[in-house]
Amino acid sequence: MRVFFLCLTIFGVYLAVTSLAEYFQAWWLVFPPYIARLTSVDTVEFVGRARGPFLNPISNGIALSICLGAALMIWPRLSRHGQLLMIPLYLLFLAAIYTTLTRSVWMSGMLAVALVICLAIPWNWRLPLVTAGLLVALAVTFTQWDRLVAFKRDRNQEAEKTAESVQLRPVLAVIAWQMFLDHPIFGCGYSQYKTEHINYLSDRSTVFVLEKGRDYIPHNVVLSLLTETGLVGLGLFLAIVLLWGLDAWRLWRMKAAPLVARQQGLLMLVVLATYFVNGTFHDVSVVPMANMILFFLAGVTAGLRPCMQSAIAAQGESSFPAANYAIRGV
Repeated sequence: MRVFFLCLTIFGVYLAVTSLAEYFQAWWLVFPPYIARLTSVDTVEFVGRARGPFLNPISNGIALSICLGAALMIWPRLSRHGQLLMIPLYLLFLAAIYTTLTRSVWMSGMLAVALVICLAIPWNWRLPLVTAGLLVALAVTFTQWDRLVAFKRDRNQEAEKTAESVQLRPVLAVIAWQMFLDHPIFGCGYSQYKTEHINYLSDRSTVFVLEKGRDYIPHNVVLSLLTETGLVGLGLFLAIVLLWGLDAWRLWRMKAAPLVARQQGLLMLVVLATYFVNGTFHDVSVVPMANMILFFLAGVTAGLRPCMQSAIAAQGESSFPAANYAIRGV
């Protein structure tokens, strides 16, 4: 597990350096070369933002946030000098997260840091730190709202388009909700949204101009799955995610388990938070890298079951809760 955290940290450093180099157009530092080569193609999206090897700032931001979480797991095993050397590394991660110019990625990066710190520090420190963090976040949101809503992101996109993307989300939500009402149990079919949603664009019973959503998919992972797979599909997905979260939380709280095993439980909580924070504003279910990271780290957590069983035996517990069997097959 120490090697695993180190590998994720190294991968995160690569992503961070590549992201910063791409943002500042230091193309000699950008690898693989196709990242730079495709910036001249007019049809390529997100040019001007840190896309990384995924050519997508959301995927890049999710990976950076999770790698930052893994890098934070190294902190307790370092000496004071080693910890001082890690601080610039953490700042490098945060700078790279900023260069994605994606608000949900910013939120997930801050949440990853806050989650690790708050769950690792003593209880009597948590309430003051959480309160202070929320106050700072609210102050920044209220004082910088106009800039957060409208700022130039893509090289070929004006600031007005960024603001329009915020206004578009209610339109997409209305379309998806109407589609769900027509197919509540099994949905319209997985990956069939673009085929079916055009039948709802002419509806004039709402104050929203639904035609604006013609070229888009729902910008919310839960709403997207609800529309395409109905209550059955979304229910199954949320059930397994809930059980993953319970398993991760139980592993983190298992005091008798080795520290590295407990830290994987904490990292899995970071993964789930990162996935769903970005999933609130984007349909990350269609992003292959987001799903690969989610399922892979769920599998790693499941692989630590022997550590959990040993810890349970050491604590004298007689039963193993049913929730912990949820990811045996992953």
